[in-house]
Amino acid sequence: MSATLYAPSLRSQLIGEYDERHDLAYFRGIPYATIKQRWTHSTILHELPNKFNAEKFGPRCPQEEGAVLVSGGMNDPTPGDSEFDCLNLNICVPRECLEQFQNGHRKRKVPVMFWIHGGGFRFGANSVARYRPHALCSRARESGRPIILVQIGYRLGPLGFAASDALQAEFGTSPNATGPASGNYGFEDQRNALRWVHEHIADFGGDPDNVTAFGVSAGSASVHYHILTGDPMFDKAICMSGTGGTLGPLDPQYYQQAWDALCAATGLRDASAVDQVTTLRKAPVMDILQKYSNAAMGPVGDGVLLPRHWKFEDTLITRCRSIILGDTNVEGIILDSIARNIKPEQMLRTIQEIIVPKNREISAAISTSLDLIKNGRRTESRYDDSWAI
Repeated sequence: MSATLYAPSLRSQLIGEYDERHDLAYFRGIPYATIKQRWTHSTILHELPNKFNAEKFGPRCPQEEGAVLVSGGMNDPTPGDSEFDCLNLNICVPRECLEQFQNGHRKRKVPVMFWIHGGGFRFGANSVARYRPHALCSRARESGRPIILVQIGYRLGPLGFAASDALQAEFGTSPNATGPASGNYGFEDQRNALRWVHEHIADFGGDPDNVTAFGVSAGSASVHYHILTGDPMFDKAICMSGTGGTLGPLDPQYYQQAWDALCAATGLRDASAVDQVTTLRKAPVMDILQKYSNAAMGPVGDGVLLPRHWKFEDTLITRCRSIILGDTNVEGIILDSIARNIKPEQMLRTIQEIIVPKNREISAAISTSLDLIKNGRRTESRYDDSWAI
């Protein structure tokens, strides 16, 4: 069954899917920004065609395959991948919000929840079946406090976070200068989605002044990073199993090393900065994904959007009125197959190499924890349904 909504600010009539069982309407695959070319910041989109079919999920960002447990599940929909059409969002709307006007007056606006999916900044999509919105939205309606739920897609992996001197040169500044910076393309996508919500969510019955951002894993860390920008564009946050990195945002030099390795793998080690960028922009997207470093991914401390170093200040809390921090139950199970092959001594050496120069207190605490682990013993997991977690 279809659901129809006219959005004046978008100059469009949207046709979505109506869920009779849960009394909810789903508007999917709504483009919120455009991408001019690879490794450029997106531009927010404020208009749709006169009639827009929003019944199906939009494309996801191209990504490496084989991370089913991290990115979703075997029963996820397959909307296809598109590097330039992946900036789309889904909106779940309670039935009572479909009628925008009653007796000549706009109905009361309802709170908005803004979901950022996880996946290590490499995997995931807003179409993952695990995160279907009906359970949360139905419970909210039943409690007498309906919500509108927005789920976004954004650029991932090297498409969303690659940074280098060569890319920085396009902005006409050095990596240490103030002003636009390379990298953080996926992070800026998220911010454009937040801007889109502020501009257009009222057409769906949502309150742009009552937005709660929430996410899990990398999505949770994203919420934290948005707060650190000083202009989060939401006043409440829920962080589940993820905050900004212990050592702060990733250093631009970290990404420069990954860029150098990519250039070496594609025969561009000795090419000029212009030739590197031009050639790699034309390269097949899967070549980029397969040849880019498999190291950690995430927002870069560019000194523009994000600080280069953490600031431990009480005043940061004023940037968001309410924050919930927590972990999800037995969350580590999905990474067990990887973690079981890491020996405690190997982990300690890595920690000492990376963390000790920056924070000896953290290193000492982890060393003590590892001593406890080595003196303990393994026990069988009590959770037999790890696939469903």
